[in-house]
Amino acid sequence: MSFSASSSFDGTVQEYPLRETNGKRDPRTVIVKCRKLGGKRGKLIRAIHKIPKLAALFDDDLSYDDYSEVSSGIDMSISHWGVQVGDYLWELHTDNKHAKTLTMQRLTGPQIWFADVGTMELGETNLTDKAIDQAAKDAFSDMKCRSGGKYDEFENNCQHFVEFHLRRLLDDETVDGFMALDPFRP
Repeated sequence: MSFSASSSFDGTVQEYPLRETNGKRDPRTVIVKCRKLGGKRGKLIRAIHKIPKLAALFDDDLSYDDYSEVSSGIDMSISHWGVQVGDYLWELHTDNKHAKTLTMQRLTGPQIWFADVGTMELGETNLTDKAIDQAAKDAFSDMKCRSGGKYDEFENNCQHFVEFHLRRLLDDETVDGFMALDPFRP
């Protein structure tokens, strides 16, 4: 059986229908996954962000641990983020042509990408897949109310989507602690 990708009226892309896997509401781990940005924009952003890493190499006051912390924080900051719970991963995307129109995807199975920058387990939720999917749609709706509903590298990106989604799944203290790990967030 195959499904073709479809976009609903609200801008979400869901290639496979949601199949509830947590009807009993068992606690499941909430994971944030990070992967390198792709394409020309990703290469440019990674090149620009190498400058602080290089500066850290020549700073005699920085230990190896300090450099590693700077390096991993920068890698996390300039990566693509998604939220995985159970068999599904939710992420924010843009249209391919102009990279301005926001779309949200729910991926499953082999569609879920490898986190080459890293993963972080933040806590557990006992929400159903349907409730988590609705939380992602609500987070996406919040995104469409920011920056004129357009993608913005600094003000309206996948990291903001992940934060808004996490706030619907976990307590604020956990989310605030995770977001504070990003050295480029105000």
